[in-house]
Amino acid sequence: MKNNSLQRVGLLDIAKKAGYSPSTVSYVLSGQAIKKRVAEKTAKKILKVAQNLHYVPNQWAQNLRRKKTGVVSILFGELSHDWAGRLMKGLIDVLDKNDYTPFVGMHLFDPHREQKELRSIIQRSDEGVICHPLEINLEIYETVIKSGIPLLFLDAAMEQLPNVSYVAWDVVPAVRVLMGYLLATGRRKIGLIGANYPSWSSNLRYSTYLNVMRESGCQIDPEWVYLNGKEKEIGDALKRMFRMGSSRPDSLFVMNDYMAMRVVVALENSGVRVPDDIAVVGMGDFHEVARIGAELTTVSQPVEEIGKVVAQTLLELIECPENAPIQKLVSGAEMKIRKTA
Repeated sequence: MKNNSLQRVGLLDIAKKAGYSPSTVSYVLSGQAIKKRVAEKTAKKILKVAQNLHYVPNQWAQNLRRKKTGVVSILFGELSHDWAGRLMKGLIDVLDKNDYTPFVGMHLFDPHREQKELRSIIQRSDEGVICHPLEINLEIYETVIKSGIPLLFLDAAMEQLPNVSYVAWDVVPAVRVLMGYLLATGRRKIGLIGANYPSWSSNLRYSTYLNVMRESGCQIDPEWVYLNGKEKEIGDALKRMFRMGSSRPDSLFVMNDYMAMRVVVALENSGVRVPDDIAVVGMGDFHEVARIGAELTTVSQPVEEIGKVVAQTLLELIECPENAPIQKLVSGAEMKIRKTA
């Protein structure tokens, strides 16, 4: 029989060529020859035929027979920056060693898209799912949990689902390090620019900023706070902060490096000098920002370490579901003092 690379060789092909029953071939190829008392000579012949026919096992079918897929899904909010790639490096390092395959998707912060992705995960019977949660999607998360598939959030559990497992960056110390640095350098009029994502992390960054300002006796001007995060509107927000006759901030705490980079560019295009006229700090220490030459003062997020902890936690949930919920915060608040503050 001539092997055709476009046609998968199956058990029946090997059985026909070797002259044995499909069940005997199956025992040999699945490693059960000794258990099923298949003669050593017979097993060697079957393996030789399989090799000559370039047989490749159908791993998907084998997994289904074992009632295991070996697949875990990671559902990101978006993949436009290097954060997801760095997280995946940490994840893959752990998953590869444990014979799990990641299936990556994104919901673009669209609740309907996330619902669709999660229904597909349930239908495929993936062994676990990691996702950026959206507060509006409580019902589909409950459906995943009821299906028996371990669910792990890439953010702390929301109030409505307090018993969901999660792994997240411990952002409170990181925000306090940044705010403490600005205060120590004499900045008192600290504004904020952030993204109003429906996430625990975004809410906590904002609330920690407010707490530090109040604890320090600093005035908070509503004109200094912008939480929309849309790139095309950042310039307008900065113009409002710096309009003639108004009280201006002397520094800006920006919730992540990508927005901070856009803020620095918009300020410089408007003739505002950074850091002479205003200091700017971000969060994350993302490699992509450093590559384009933005000398941004920031605090490092341990992304690869978070990825490893996420993978380890999901594997624990798969192997020991009775341990749920597992809820972990990964610490990391190393200050990177550069040119913007």
